[in-house]
Amino acid sequence: NNSGKKSNSILKSPIIDHSSYVCFDFWYQFGGLTGVDLTVALLNTTTKINLWKRTDVASFEWKHAYINIDSINNWIEFEVEM
Repeated sequence: NNSGKKSNSILKSPIIDHSSYVCFDFWYQFGGLTGVDLTVALLNTTTKINLWKRTDVASFEWKHAYINIDSINNWIEFEVEM
């Protein structure tokens, strides 16, 4: 992106219905790019709650992350801004 503005991509899960504690884990990597933000959020039809956010600098290393969630009856959304 040469305009100086950040662009984003979003990946949204199917609806997840789980009424008890969930440990959601995933792997991520920033591909050597600088200034990349990765946010994981929980969504329903009216609300978006950011659960986790990382900004990394030029890393090719795969990293493991996990988020403890009490219950889910929503979507999980990954958003990358670069």
